[in-house]
Amino acid sequence: MLDLVKLSPNRQRRVFLSLDEVRGDKVFVSALNERVRDALEDVVLRGQELAGSHSLPPLAVDNSTDAAFSGFFALVTAIESAVSDRVVAPAPAATAAKRAASTILLRAFPQGTSFLLRAMPLQHEAMSKVMDRLLRDEPCVEAVKLLGLGWLVEHMGAHMGPYGRVVSRGDSRDAEAVSNAFHGAFRSLALRALDHHEADADIRARLLGAYERELEAQREEERASRKRRDKTDATTPDPA
Repeated sequence: MLDLVKLSPNRQRRVFLSLDEVRGDKVFVSALNERVRDALEDVVLRGQELAGSHSLPPLAVDNSTDAAFSGFFALVTAIESAVSDRVVAPAPAATAAKRAASTILLRAFPQGTSFLLRAMPLQHEAMSKVMDRLLRDEPCVEAVKLLGLGWLVEHMGAHMGPYGRVVSRGDSRDAEAVSNAFHGAFRSLALRALDHHEADADIRARLLGAYERELEAQREEERASRKRRDKTDATTPDPA
């Protein structure tokens, strides 16, 4: 039975894009039970609202900002991982880079990037703390400088203004309501698909496959975040 966990807005949008493509296959859609077709139409409609159609919708701001912060985190994590070598002794410059990456991860991202899954007001609060560390915490500032990532920190900071404006004008609540509506519509589609097409693996794969892939990716992201958080709690005291 499908585990109907709510996805983050980013992942919901990818599910919408997949289902919108499925809806364009008229031969496939004509083979669906009428109640399943109706549910598919409703999901696509809710997905269009989720994607947004006007200038700088909340979802677009959220997606772009998530990409900037998660990209920075992934890059710094990759540096730390690449120099964790038991075969070849790292050169002094590589050791210094690893130390700088570890400093940034432990001081600016003690909980990983799990905050990117939160509602926008809570995410804005968490991102503000990250930026404060990267821009004002001396060890972090020096680490960013050593790695040559000042340009990326500046890029991340440029997102904070638009993100803050979305949160302050209340659009985040609208975005959350749209996200909830999409989840509810998808839930109806999933239950109807399982009810009327349980024996048809192809139909289930095309209607539910994108959701299942995004759900697994979201869970893997959460597991990685918990693993890093546990490692931090075990080895590093809270920054002064």
